[in-house]
Amino acid sequence: MTDTDAWTPRRPLLSGALAALGCGLLLTGAGVMAVFAHGVPGYVQILYLVPVLGGMFGVLRLGIPEVRYALPMLVLAVLLIATVPAGFRSAILDLRGEHVQVTVTEVVHEGGRSYASSNQYHRCKVEAVDGPLWVKSDDSKCGAATRPGDRFQILRDPGNLVSASTDDSTPVSFTLLVPAVAGALLLLTILGARSLNHTTTNQHQKA
Repeated sequence: MTDTDAWTPRRPLLSGALAALGCGLLLTGAGVMAVFAHGVPGYVQILYLVPVLGGMFGVLRLGIPEVRYALPMLVLAVLLIATVPAGFRSAILDLRGEHVQVTVTEVVHEGGRSYASSNQYHRCKVEAVDGPLWVKSDDSKCGAATRPGDRFQILRDPGNLVSASTDDSTPVSFTLLVPAVAGALLLLTILGARSLNHTTTNQHQKA
């Protein structure tokens, strides 16, 4: 099929906008789905790749062959994939998280040549009221100087709905996450509309 024989929508701006928005929502939904799928078997979690790959293919298909549209659309898609799961977990903690006192039972120092190296990554296994969990590196609580028996507070998701916990006292809120994701979706929609409109215009000019 040649370029002149290819399907062209009657309303390329609207079609491109809807297609790009659909891809963005697919990627966003996949990120949220990944957060809630923490307790399911691994083979079920693989299904997360289906909407991700579908959304990425749609974004690239809309942007190609115009690099000026394809590149920023790809960047926005990657940002949605990378930030939505972490942002959603943090927003859940902000919404329903509770502060709990924990006791360090094990400290793991990884990387760096010296014990107190700033390049080290620290993980602390802590004991909470409802069981043990791991806390990520934080020099103020879980760091090079942390020892078993130390106590501090963490913000944890009660009931382990999204398997999230943090020692950060200021998690991302939905009031920040929603506008940020909406802004990315809006930009993706505009770029998709312009890309398809530009491609369609070029096809008509060649016909």
